[in-house]
Amino acid sequence: MLSLFRLPALLLSSLFALWAAVASGADPSFFPAVPRADSPPIVINEILAHADPPYVDSVELYNDSGMGVDLSGWLLTDKPNRPLVEWVRIPDGTWIGGNGYYVVSDQKPVKWSFGLSEGGDSIYLYRMEGGTPLLVDAAIFGASPRPKSFIRHVDSIERVHYTLQEGLPTLAAPNCAPLIGEVVLEELMVDPAATGGEYVVVANRTAAAVPLFDPAQPANSWKLLGQNGSGEENEMFVFPQNITLSPGERLILSEQTPAQFRQTYPIPPSVRVVGPLTSGMSKEGERVTLARPREPELDGTVFYAAVDVVAYRNTAPWPDVAENGQALGRIRLDQFADDPANWRAVAPLQTLLQPSTHRAVDSSRSYLPLIYLSAYGCW
Repeated sequence: MLSLFRLPALLLSSLFALWAAVASGADPSFFPAVPRADSPPIVINEILAHADPPYVDSVELYNDSGMGVDLSGWLLTDKPNRPLVEWVRIPDGTWIGGNGYYVVSDQKPVKWSFGLSEGGDSIYLYRMEGGTPLLVDAAIFGASPRPKSFIRHVDSIERVHYTLQEGLPTLAAPNCAPLIGEVVLEELMVDPAATGGEYVVVANRTAAAVPLFDPAQPANSWKLLGQNGSGEENEMFVFPQNITLSPGERLILSEQTPAQFRQTYPIPPSVRVVGPLTSGMSKEGERVTLARPREPELDGTVFYAAVDVVAYRNTAPWPDVAENGQALGRIRLDQFADDPANWRAVAPLQTLLQPSTHRAVDSSRSYLPLIYLSAYGCW
């Protein structure tokens, strides 16, 4: 979900990109190399990987400058170790104007020898120089529902994320906002007091009930994912079957048993607690993902798509919650989660005292006719 185009935050971006690669299911052995500082300002701006007709797999490029750039002979591949003859070559004479878009789609005259996986994949953009391909940009992304696309989103500290987009694809046009899920991460206690315990609060920010399982396949429940000590994906918690969050409801995921948690923290009896978590969270920093199951593939494989993600750190500009008994509290539930500007240090479970419905979500909007979106743009 992260690209390393922004060099000032290179080391931090590299770490988060690796976490994203592992969590998304993409092969971390194909971790993007660092683009050269003199690379043209062309970025991977939108990716459509779960494409049913009339859509096809597509990658949108954006020229982040006012000067036109010749894309003749530029290359795209999902794996740098794929034979060069299998890479997608942009035709000679292709030009992208200043602040313009160019879409590479898996259709004539540029048919691809590979496809992008709806379960998570990677894409690399190269330019040729003296017969040698030089990396311009790269992106790693997770599982996606149809027909959602991933868009390039830059946060307050210049990290580049590839996150799902609200609404239908916007290829060759300005992107919409990042998709904010109905249920989100609201509070993380990562460094509790000696008498406390770790926990995660998830909140239904909508005016509708949300099942934390696939209604068509009730045995497939949502998950909370983290990383182990090696940075590999770690299943922190699998939600019990048949849990549904009421409008505005919070649910506490506890490292302790529910009974122990209620002894540790005075919370109203109406607040549900589940647990224990199978692993705790790192005090130094970790990528925490709330994920929901997609419909099973023909072979029975079930991909999990990220609903909400935060990759927190124990250093500024992230809030200081080290050894002070405070938790990471989200400021706005209707804003992008993985940004330190949207988090603050709060007293334990303070978020339970504030309304969780910052903005009602009408999920039916995703099914409006394409002609409506074409005429009226983003939501």
